[in-house]
Amino acid sequence: MVAEYAKASPDDILVRLTVANRGPTAAVLHLLPTLWFRNTWTWGSAYDEGRWAKPRIVRLNSGLLADHETLGRFRLAADPAPRDWAFTENETNPRVFGESILASADWAIDLARGAHCKDAFHRLVVNGDRTAVQWDAGTKAAGVYELAIPAGGEAVVRLRLTAESEAPADTFTDFDRLFADRVREADEFYAAKIPAGIPPETAAVSRQAYAGLLWSEQFYQLRHPGLVERGQKSSQSACCTRESQKPRLAASLCQRRTERAGQVGVPGIFRLGHCVPRSSFGPRRPGIRQAAARSSLAEWYLHPNGQLPAFEYDLSNVDPPVHAWACWQYTRPTESPTCRFWSGASISC
Repeated sequence: MVAEYAKASPDDILVRLTVANRGPTAAVLHLLPTLWFRNTWTWGSAYDEGRWAKPRIVRLNSGLLADHETLGRFRLAADPAPRDWAFTENETNPRVFGESILASADWAIDLARGAHCKDAFHRLVVNGDRTAVQWDAGTKAAGVYELAIPAGGEAVVRLRLTAESEAPADTFTDFDRLFADRVREADEFYAAKIPAGIPPETAAVSRQAYAGLLWSEQFYQLRHPGLVERGQKSSQSACCTRESQKPRLAASLCQRRTERAGQVGVPGIFRLGHCVPRSSFGPRRPGIRQAAARSSLAEWYLHPNGQLPAFEYDLSNVDPPVHAWACWQYTRPTESPTCRFWSGASISC
């Protein structure tokens, strides 16, 4: 399966899913494109996010309507329409991960009363358990497709997630044109960055590497409960206690990641190292490298002794001097205006 994304605007996202049957015989493939809300409603009133009203996803005509207190209202449309829309709650199933671990959670008690969990969709498809899901609303929803694909054939599903205020009257009329425009613009962008005359295989690898730097940039937020328990929700607090060496982290930033799965964190060797090849993208986003270097020196990312930690879950673990190296790489191609940057970003180098 190939998943492609394009934007008509920041709040108008187009998705094209191409599913191929590479086998010698026809086959039926189950496809469940899924929309869900991050679970913040169980965080508690100590967090701003925990005080938001619980969001909902409901049916709207042949698609979905997602309603969130701060994000607003979004519509999801699908072409062709799925056989049905299934819903559940974005909650961990304590039966899967151990009731003893999650027994203190209020919603674990609700599970015995018929609550639905995030593993409901595979129970629907694999086990045929229609009671595993809800059919009207939830915080997680999926279109249920059963695609009959001939040998060597393909099937295409088009999706469009749009802010309700921007939803077009005819959702898919301009879909293919918008996709073609974004593909052309991407080709032009990379053609200006990748040296001409290199072998096609090398150019493809270079483009994938550059695209990975852009695609892996994401908003990262983690607020360790220890901060709230100690009443330290601002930058006035250190990020850990020497006695326990447990993380006391309050992160809220955009960063690039080397991997799309696994442990999420803020290791400097990745965050700062990525900014060096990212700098070859030119002045499209001036100051992004300096901002990454400065944010790594904020007190809520440091060990109490001022050390730059390698990982937020082990503040005594250190990296090679990547911060100093990255700062030097950032400033080498520039002129004298870097002095103010160095005074703020290189003090720990």
